[in-house]
Amino acid sequence: MDFRPLIENIDLGVVHHLPDGTISYANKAALDIVGLSFDKLRERRAADEKWSAVTSQMNPLDTHNNPVDITLKTGIAQKDVLLGFLPGKGDDYRWIKMSTQAQVSEAGQVTGVFVTFKDVTAQKRAEDQLLASERKSSHLLDCVPDAIFTFDHRGKIVDSNKSFKKLLVLDDEAELWLPQVFEIAVPEPKNADIDWWCRHLKQQRRLKATAGCGSIQVETGLAKYQVGTEEHGICVLKDISQKIASIEALRESENRYKELVEGTHDLVQSVDEYGNFLFVNESWKRRLGYHAHEVNNLKLFDILHADSKEHCKTTFQEVLKGKVVDTMEISLLSKRGERLTVVGNAVPRMRQGKAIATHSFFHDISELKKVENDLRVSERKFRAVVTNLPGMVYRANTDWGVSLIRNAQNLTGYSDADFLQGRVNWFALIVEDDRKQVIENSELLLTQPVSTKHEYRIKRKDGALRWVTDYKTSIFDESGKLSGIDGVVFDSTDSKVAQEKIIEQVRALRRIAYVSAHHTRRPLANIMALLPMLNGEMHQQANLFMQKEVNELDRVIHEVVAMVEGTEG
Repeated sequence: MDFRPLIENIDLGVVHHLPDGTISYANKAALDIVGLSFDKLRERRAADEKWSAVTSQMNPLDTHNNPVDITLKTGIAQKDVLLGFLPGKGDDYRWIKMSTQAQVSEAGQVTGVFVTFKDVTAQKRAEDQLLASERKSSHLLDCVPDAIFTFDHRGKIVDSNKSFKKLLVLDDEAELWLPQVFEIAVPEPKNADIDWWCRHLKQQRRLKATAGCGSIQVETGLAKYQVGTEEHGICVLKDISQKIASIEALRESENRYKELVEGTHDLVQSVDEYGNFLFVNESWKRRLGYHAHEVNNLKLFDILHADSKEHCKTTFQEVLKGKVVDTMEISLLSKRGERLTVVGNAVPRMRQGKAIATHSFFHDISELKKVENDLRVSERKFRAVVTNLPGMVYRANTDWGVSLIRNAQNLTGYSDADFLQGRVNWFALIVEDDRKQVIENSELLLTQPVSTKHEYRIKRKDGALRWVTDYKTSIFDESGKLSGIDGVVFDSTDSKVAQEKIIEQVRALRRIAYVSAHHTRRPLANIMALLPMLNGEMHQQANLFMQKEVNELDRVIHEVVAMVEGTEG
């Protein structure tokens, strides 16, 4: 929550000093009180001679008794120190009541000082005048910021100061009676006296204004004094409307805070200096499995896992010394013995400068830890597969630069770092005759999720040419944007060479088969030409037999030729 708008609009001066005494912030009220612009104020330090600062006894204020410097050096807060100074505009002393509060780092070093002060010049002057002369009481009452009025036994307001008139928005000629100002029923005349009015005024907590400014809350101070032979009463009113509003706002804020604490899924606990639980929220009880009456009999170390006890003991002592622990990870034990891993912080609860308890806010990360552990196991398995894979694995970016590559050395002669740091580009390794086709075939990967297989040649670092088989898959996110290209490249040189040898052997076999078939068919043709010339039954039978065998031999030759042609294809 940003409190700056609130600080800017309060009538309390707020200033922040850096460790060297320079001013880094001042609100509007502070600038109005000191009578300087922020730029002019930043040119001064707390103990600057330009302030002509003095104590309440008009003694010069030096560094040794300057509240800001004391807090900067010692870290000790100063409370309601009365000081006088010469403002930027004017040559009359202005009096303030100043309080300081150190801003302390985690290491216990003072990193700055917050200063709050209010203008009590009117009060100081009024006190000075009161001490100087009681005869100037009328003038004194007008200088007092509180509303003051006097009244007689009839309930008529005899006299009042300017603050009273200002409080009721009255002019100087207004004639008032107590029943007009306060909601007091008018008594019988014979029963009306100063004591009666005083008793009823003490019961009043709400002043009813007569000039349309509504009702305000007040505190009353009453006394009697003698005016000749007649008693008069004097009443001092202090407007506490803002105080009441602040209390109500604080109460509302506390209720909201309580609702927030009870409504959060985080585990919230407060532990006293002896380890007893002062407060736990519903999420804490629900997650650890304890009922409210059981928590009263628990101590902090009863719910700690053995692995976290020593660490928590040290941290607990540090917090009780006033240290704020921003991040801590510990393991708790539920009532059922279930281990819960939580992460959170711990802050001290201070009273009169001493830590009397600790407040802790924890987030249950048990499921996250399990997921992280499963992920680590999965990553180890993946790394083992990648490490033992005979090919090179890579993840290419949209510009074809690589963000991940493994096993490049064996395939290319270049290290993984050469590719990752941009010293070597993969496309530059592709043989020029193959490069254009590879680039054209890869363009489809940039437009849609698809898997491809390419065979081409690369030139290793040692100059050797190698055939590779490149399997690529393009990865797109949920919005349809290309996030990368994953691939694996295998060295296929040996299989490519073997394949080419087989093709060459088939071609040679085909040539042999064609030659053999040609030479075999020539005598067959001669025999087939002579067969019709044979006569007689025997010759006819021999002719049929020879014809049959020649046909069979011709069929076999055709099959051999067809088989060779099919093998080449």
